[in-house]
Amino acid sequence: DVEWAITTSITSIEEDRNEPDLIDSAQMEMIADLAVKQGSAVVCEDSTRRVGLLGGLILPNPLCPSKSVLTSVLWYVHPEYRRGRVPCLLLREYARLHPDGDVLLSIPTRSHIKEASLVRLGWELVEKQYKIRK
Repeated sequence: DVEWAITTSITSIEEDRNEPDLIDSAQMEMIADLAVKQGSAVVCEDSTRRVGLLGGLILPNPLCPSKSVLTSVLWYVHPEYRRGRVPCLLLREYARLHPDGDVLLSIPTRSHIKEASLVRLGWELVEKQYKIRK
């Protein structure tokens, strides 16, 4: 459901990243729609509702355009599910979405995900990203 992905992603930007200036509804709709079309998003549900989303876009690798890379863009887990299995389930399934290329994951520094959990799931730290706010 593209509408749910858009709303959830906006919530993530507002709550988790504290960057409301990054919200562009039309762009979020385009990203969510493309992720659904590419099959590059995973949703986790409990028995009554959706509780998490992890999705990205499959794009040409900027260093080697003949190879593609799945880059995370959409990421949200409802607060009451963050310390449970939902994040690990999303990460495991997300990693399987692009078997023919690299899979990248960006996590905000305030994330509830622990590096040890990522390593246990097969992820490796390859770079850190810094930003100057303007």
